[in-house]
Amino acid sequence: MSPLASPPVCFVTGVTREAAVRPVQHRLKDEQSEALAQLLQILCCGEESAVFAFQRLAGRDSLLQESQQQLLRIAREEEGHELLLCGLRAGLPAPPKDLGLQARLRRFFLSLESRDAGIHFARLAALDSAVCKILGELQSARGYVRGQPQISQIFGRIHREEANHVHTALVLGQEFLNRGKFLQEMESTRLRLSALLMQRADAFEGMAVDPDRLAHKLTQLPKLS
Repeated sequence: MSPLASPPVCFVTGVTREAAVRPVQHRLKDEQSEALAQLLQILCCGEESAVFAFQRLAGRDSLLQESQQQLLRIAREEEGHELLLCGLRAGLPAPPKDLGLQARLRRFFLSLESRDAGIHFARLAALDSAVCKILGELQSARGYVRGQPQISQIFGRIHREEANHVHTALVLGQEFLNRGKFLQEMESTRLRLSALLMQRADAFEGMAVDPDRLAHKLTQLPKLS
């Protein structure tokens, strides 16, 4: 199978995809496969952007070398997530093209970057913790992922590693930004992300995830130390 089977969704990161195009095995019904394929457009775009985000943050002179190394490790893990999702996409039908949504996703993820390291960390903490909530809902007892071992394993690994990324972003970010501004940036990021996600409300329902429940969970921000 050609490595072009799972091309980038929003951003070309340079990650070698040959090892990821082997389709992940699953027993999802056609309508569930189609719904998951649509949701992966958003998740993949976020993972692709995260590779660049953590690489750029690691290059800031204001950070200690130890912190820079932490961020480079996170960037490598985000590359791993991108590859895992490539394999999952390869086993799903191609979602309908939606150039409008793709453009909105690109604009959203590009807008997260800031010259202020604290603001950038706050936005990444909001985003990565939202990914944890999305994956948690997809893997819940109510959803279809729970009965798909390989998909569940992929989502479980990404979930665990994203939780660690959130912790790092919270710790490092609060060294640059006061608590009030940090919370404000996280809340704004979550609201904008939620609006994008609700454009795929039907796909969430197709995976047995209540979009209203998810939207409510996204209003709950991670606790600051």
